[in-house]
Amino acid sequence: MVEILERGKMLELPNERKGDFVADYEYTAKSINGRRTRGKIQAQDFEQAWTKIRAMGLYPVKVKEERGKVRRRPLGYGLLSRFMGELTVMLNSGIPLAQALNLISVKESRKDLREIYGKLYHMILHGVDFSQAMEMQDGVFPPILIGMVRAGEAGGGLAEASGKMAEYFEREDETRKKIGTAMVYPAFLFLTVTAVVLLLFTAVLPSFFELFESMEQIPVSTQILMAVSHGLRNHLTDIAAVIISAAVILAGVFTRPGAVV
Repeated sequence: MVEILERGKMLELPNERKGDFVADYEYTAKSINGRRTRGKIQAQDFEQAWTKIRAMGLYPVKVKEERGKVRRRPLGYGLLSRFMGELTVMLNSGIPLAQALNLISVKESRKDLREIYGKLYHMILHGVDFSQAMEMQDGVFPPILIGMVRAGEAGGGLAEASGKMAEYFEREDETRKKIGTAMVYPAFLFLTVTAVVLLLFTAVLPSFFELFESMEQIPVSTQILMAVSHGLRNHLTDIAAVIISAAVILAGVFTRPGAVV
């Protein structure tokens, strides 16, 4: 289910924002007298933003990079299973949580995932609870995972909670894949039948309808077929758009959560 990662000393998280590049960070913090304040600060990364806020004499409660209209999607079941599985192996091996997150981040080949795991690592270093750090990732992690991690932290069984969630997401991922596979044939059959019916009513039958135009009285059944054919030919573009939209919606339903996939 998971790949066992090598144990070793602490690795430094690669800095993806080298040079003069800075980003805007929104923060919520408390002053020494407990007064809550909000603001915005520029920094090269999350750690620098946190340090700047502390230098202002404030205690950060929430720090989030401002991303404008960019919206994160939740991680898919497969990615969640892999992440929690790797984390479980390392926690059970005695590796501290922060170091485990650092190792996962460094080994991750995808930039978007490396950024997410790196932020978790930095938050843990600054004393943020793991569940809270997950919750602050703009919906990347599902509520059920955050709740289980919070329960594991409270009961001192974070590794056990992580292992259970890894198994849960693995089962959900396998189930969703089976459903998707089972839906391939019915979907193909539906599209084929739809295409045949459209071809019949828009290309084949109209050529026969010309034979009935000279008749004084056309049978009701033939009139219905002619009306249907006429309607389909006049609204073929709209019908195709509806079919495509339905296919996209169904694909979305059977690939959720989707997330960063």
